[in-house]
Amino acid sequence: MDPLRIGDYLREFSALVGRFGYRTSIYGHFGDGCVHARLDFDLKSRAGIAHWRGFLGEAAALVVKYGGSLSGEHGDGQAKAEFLPVMFGPELMQAFREFKAAWDPAGRMNPGKLIDARRADQDLRWGEDSKTITIASTLAFRSEIGDGFGRELERCIGMGKCRAEKGGTMCPSYRATREERYSTRGRARLLSEMLRGEVITDGWSSEPVKDALEWCLACKGCASDCPTHTDMAAYKAEFLSHYYETHLRPRQAHLMGRIGQWAPYASLVRDWRMSPPTGGSASRASRRSGRCRNSRHGLSARVSLPERWASGSCCSMTPSTTISARRPRPPRSACSKRRAARSSCRPRTSAAAAPTMTSACSARRAALSSASWRSSRATRRSWSSSPDASRCSARSSPSFSRATHAPRASPTGREASRNSCRNETSRRRWKAR
Repeated sequence: MDPLRIGDYLREFSALVGRFGYRTSIYGHFGDGCVHARLDFDLKSRAGIAHWRGFLGEAAALVVKYGGSLSGEHGDGQAKAEFLPVMFGPELMQAFREFKAAWDPAGRMNPGKLIDARRADQDLRWGEDSKTITIASTLAFRSEIGDGFGRELERCIGMGKCRAEKGGTMCPSYRATREERYSTRGRARLLSEMLRGEVITDGWSSEPVKDALEWCLACKGCASDCPTHTDMAAYKAEFLSHYYETHLRPRQAHLMGRIGQWAPYASLVRDWRMSPPTGGSASRASRRSGRCRNSRHGLSARVSLPERWASGSCCSMTPSTTISARRPRPPRSACSKRRAARSSCRPRTSAAAAPTMTSACSARRAALSSASWRSSRATRRSWSSSPDASRCSARSSPSFSRATHAPRASPTGREASRNSCRNETSRRRWKAR
């Protein structure tokens, strides 16, 4: 209905529910004007069904009063089709009937659902004569809706959320098989039919029920994803406990069920695969295990590797086709080349000389920060004509060899400051300061 009128409708609907003596939980998409309600109807007695029909009539009239639709989010179906004339009127319903007769004169397509629909109290799942079957169970099924395994199976109301193909956890076996009997709803129906004994007459020894439950992974996704919290893992455990009272358990059940008894003895067993061989049989055992491992992975010592693998040419790919390939370096400038040449001919300093170099750098920073750029420039000009400048130029030349270079002592603070002024990059950095 109109979201602007949903507040008035909910107030009257709550009053209607209270007048009929029901309890409800209201939820839905109120912003879109869609309302869902779960009510505790009594559909197992004649008086309860008659009381329920009276409530349905007044609830349908209340929806039409506020301009709403009975169809709701999930269509009409037999539960609502009886009250469609209240919303559409007799004239429009007759037009629907003529349209259906033109396309389906024999009435074979979905009969008794919208046109000439059956009553809402016909074909009920329970009905007047239905009773909750009380049966002894291994697990204790207790809840606010009732106790016992038979009452627990009535949690499933057939909503069909377990048939969803994506989202959530429920139900992985249905998503793999796309069969109803392997869904949570299908298994709940099979268990209910087993308790009634009308269609499934084998009881706890029913093989179809066991086959449907064996595909259940017991992931308990239905216990959280299902709106009614149907716990199929607990139902499976209950069924198998009764089934194996008259049937032999499989071998793996005994093996894993008694793991606490045989596990201590397994630790005393010595296997040759777990302990390395000793003596002359060590080399034979290693060769035998190597042949086994190679045959398992498809390798053999008699087959040589391809030539391109041995030469490494298979790895010669372009940088765009492999991650490990190196990217080409950009061309270096003249300043970076001179800096690389100076770093290559610089002597390595020991750990004892490290404090001296550190103090020299600190002195250089202090001298540069205290002196002005003009005085530093004059110093640089006077130094360019000294023998040290020609010596450093020789180091920057390509013919310079580190093998013929004799290491010299660590530079002083003044000489270190002069050497740092060599390249253009350092000049720009100092000028920016």
